Amino acid sequence: MARWTRDERLDQPQDFVRFMMEDYLNKGGFKKKIHKGEEVWQEGEGFLASARFIRYEYSDGLFHLEAWIGKRRENALKGFVGALPKKMFRESLEELIRLLHQPLPEAREGEAGRVVTIQVPDHAKYAVPAMVVSIVGIIVGLMLSPLGGILLGSVGISLGQNARNSSKGNIARASVILGTVAVIAALVGYILNMIFLFSFFK
Repeated sequence: MARWTRDERLDQPQDFVRFMMEDYLNKGGFKKKIHKGEEVWQEGEGFLASARFIRYEYSDGLFHLEAWIGKRRENALKGFVGALPKKMFRESLEELIRLLHQPLPEAREGEAGRVVTIQVPDHAKYAVPAMVVSIVGIIVGLMLSPLGGILLGSVGISLGQNARNSSKGNIARASVILGTVAVIAALVGYILNMIFLFSFFK
């Protein structure tokens, strides 16, 4: 198995860790599934962007995390191929782990109903770059390079997926749509170019 793994001694309450993981997984669009006989959390089906996977356990204060990209073949979160999506995924998990270590205020006598504020991951920083890359992907795919349009569109989709449930979720979701349009536009541009070349040399 080619997986990115981390083992952390947290010694945090079980309900806190469960809340943080559910928040991260829901924001990232992960769904619980059985993959190759194993219960995991999966985001995406690997059509336009690689599917992302997470598996974690928390027991006796020890947190174990496994993450990888790829539905058929597991890819760790390092390497040249798909470097940007891997880097973003890894950085988001590292931020999650950092926040899992955050100190929790101790409950005091008579404060049973007190609201406790904790930090949770927010990937809003990816939303605007996702929009820009997706729009550039449409232009490049139609006018310059179909391959460039596909690559930029795929990056826009990956960035948008990371931020779609953040505080800038509307921008991120629009970016995913535009990234998809960029990929389709690039494919259409490629087909039109091939038809033109075929007609020209006929």
